[in-house]
Amino acid sequence: MKKFRDFLGQNIVMITGSLFVLMALVLGVWGVGTDRDIISVLDEYYSNISTELFGIGIIVLIINGLNRLQTRGEEKKRLILQMGSYDNTLAIEAIRILRQEKWLLNGGTVKANLSGANLWQADLKEANLKQANLSEVNLRQAQLREANLQGASMLKANLQQADMRWASMQESDLSGANLLQAYLRGANLQKADMRWANLQQVYLRGANLQEAILSEANLRQANMLTANLRQVNLLTANLQQAVMYRADLEQANLRGADLQQAVLSEANLQQADLRGANLQQAVFMGTNLQDVTVSLEQLERVETLEGATMPDGFRMPGREENSEPEVDWHTVFEEWRETIEVDEKGYIIV
Repeated sequence: MKKFRDFLGQNIVMITGSLFVLMALVLGVWGVGTDRDIISVLDEYYSNISTELFGIGIIVLIINGLNRLQTRGEEKKRLILQMGSYDNTLAIEAIRILRQEKWLLNGGTVKANLSGANLWQADLKEANLKQANLSEVNLRQAQLREANLQGASMLKANLQQADMRWASMQESDLSGANLLQAYLRGANLQKADMRWANLQQVYLRGANLQEAILSEANLRQANMLTANLRQVNLLTANLQQAVMYRADLEQANLRGADLQQAVLSEANLQQADLRGANLQQAVFMGTNLQDVTVSLEQLERVETLEGATMPDGFRMPGREENSEPEVDWHTVFEEWRETIEVDEKGYIIV
């Protein structure tokens, strides 16, 4: 009984309009079926009142529909405002309802202002937060898998241990953000701004970082296997012990970067700029260094150049089918260095 009363209360306008339309149809049919020779006056009366009732019913239904749209719009705004709360419990409840109403996925939260919100452990999988303001938001351990964050502002946001697999973050602003141990496998970060960001121990396997800005970022022990780092800006970035196996770093700016003990085996660094970079004990096994800007002094500090293609196109001896190379690469390197030219600053001329 209570459910019935609630239904009547919520839908009284719609029910009223529907009754008007129904009465119009009944009277209209009755009027048409009346013997015109006997009661022609009643026939005309029924026809007129049917038209009037039908019109009233339609108007009532239209007004009801517009009111419902306005009410839903206001409810959506209220929920987005609640989602931006400093109170984690309130924010999580708002997200639950936004997802239930399909607003979270279908563009209802596009350009939302959530600055400073506490979204710790929030379920934002597949959420559409395109161009949203997420600056200084707490998204620690949040679920953002396959979320749309294109052009979003995440300035100084806390994304520590967040799950951002396959998320779309093209041209997003992550400058100064904390992404410690975040999971970004397959994420699209093309042209994203991540200056000064903390990406220590981040998982970026297969991610797209083409033309991204990572100058002065901390990528210590980051996993970037097979990542697309073409034309990326890693000026003075910390890449100590980072793993970039088979990564594409063509035309990357690595000037002044710290690559100490980094693994770049089978990576493509063609035309990359390594001026001033620290290559101490870095692993360049099978790496493509063709047309790279680098000095002999830098190459002398690496752990291995076994099987690497040198800046002038010369290939160092490497292993064949896991067997030991017939000639030690150190010996060949010493012979090779006598054949190349360097400029006044010691960089190899190619």
